[in-house]
Parts: sequence; C-alpha cells; structure tokens
Amino acid sequence: ENVCKAVKAARAMGITSFALLGKDGGRLLSLADHSIVIPAKTPDRIQEMHIKLLHCVIETVEREIFPENYV
Repeated sequence: ENVCKAVKAARAMGITSFALLGKDGGRLLSLADHSIVIPAKTPDRIQEMHIKLLHCVIETVEREIFPENYV
C-alpha cells in the first residue's frame, strides 16, 4: 500500500516512476509509468531476475560515466 501511495504522490509531483514487479504485476502495474514484470511464480526467482536487471542498469550507467573502464 505504501509503495502505491508513493507512486501516486510521485505522479502528482511530475516524477516518472519505474517498477520492478513479479507475477502479474499486481496493483502497482497500472500505477507505475514504466514497469518490468517477471512472471515467475516464486519470490526467490522474481528477486533473482530483479537483481540481474539492476546489475545491467548499473553497468550501463557506469559505461556511460566511465567509458575508459570498458575498453
């Protein structure tokens, strides 16, 4: 419930929201501006994929900020 309220508050302030979700996306799917849904049935598999996605995002940002480290 708190996350849904936070996304609604962000929208009211003009802040774009991104959500990493599991199963069917739940209530947050319709609230977030952008979502990635992992359709796994168990929380451990969903969390594993979220971790992998976050590592990809971090590496992408690092490649942009510090390209010399990725020659």
